[in-house]
Amino acid sequence: MELLAPSVRTVKSFRVDSTLTLAVAIVVLGVFLSLAAPGFLSAFNLINVLRQISLTSIMAIGFGVVVMTGGMDISMGAVAALVGMFVASLIAYVHLSLPFALVLALLLGVMIGLINGAVIAYLKVPPFIETLAMLFIVQGINFQTTNGFPIFQGLTSAFLFIGQGYLGPIPMPVVITAGMFLAVHFFLQDTVWGQHIYAVGGSEESARVTGLDVSKVKLLAYAIAGFCAALTGIIMTARLGTAQPAAAGLDFFLTAITAAVLGGVALTGGEGSMLGIFLGALFLGILANGLTLLRVSSYSQWTVTGILLILSIVWNTVQKGRRGAAYAS
Repeated sequence: MELLAPSVRTVKSFRVDSTLTLAVAIVVLGVFLSLAAPGFLSAFNLINVLRQISLTSIMAIGFGVVVMTGGMDISMGAVAALVGMFVASLIAYVHLSLPFALVLALLLGVMIGLINGAVIAYLKVPPFIETLAMLFIVQGINFQTTNGFPIFQGLTSAFLFIGQGYLGPIPMPVVITAGMFLAVHFFLQDTVWGQHIYAVGGSEESARVTGLDVSKVKLLAYAIAGFCAALTGIIMTARLGTAQPAAAGLDFFLTAITAAVLGGVALTGGEGSMLGIFLGALFLGILANGLTLLRVSSYSQWTVTGILLILSIVWNTVQKGRRGAAYAS
């Protein structure tokens, strides 16, 4: 143990707490915008920021859990759009009760996630290729069954409350998102399966040698991603008051990925936290809101998001390389 002590100290000296870095960045950005953009610190605007990041946050949670296992899921946006159309059809056309419609919609997302996980875990198809194929499959089904037409009539007030209602002064999407962050945080930190997700992402071979069922862990991770995509689709449809077959487009998913990576989720797996993902989403939300208040075009905001994604990946790669060199020493 004494021989290991210097290496451990070296690793700690290299380790930068990404959550602390993000928290400082959020404070600095907030101070700047409070001076440059009048109205930024109003209660109405701050609540609006939380409401705006709620959907991308839930998407980022599911994406983050999959990436923590060393996987990837780029089909989540398409799944969200499909589930949104599905739940709207159940309510507007089939006239199912709201609880039953919600359960079926969430199960659809979980089922797609399980298919992704099974193909990746048991058939050894690379995650990027499999989920790209699933994206095309889901998107094709969505447009074929709806002919590309949105659903905007027949949605009940109880369903719309999910996206447009309030719990006191807090919008329902914010309440649901907070619940998801807390639930997944405790799952990852306080359950055996949560620790298995980190173990598989850290080293799949080592996890297998220690007796972990790696395939089941991957199935669980992709099922969580499917659930998060479905929940995003439900809230998005209720928020907009209409189901769009092309909802949750590429820019939406890009923001979710950036939030996860900016929050410390390593694309190589084994690292990440719900607090980091929340701070990543919050930083992007404040930035987008501030740029809007400063009348910066949405096209420029896409450019900024892309740059942040690249910088986050480079930063995580550098940090992981330093930690690896420290362990080697």
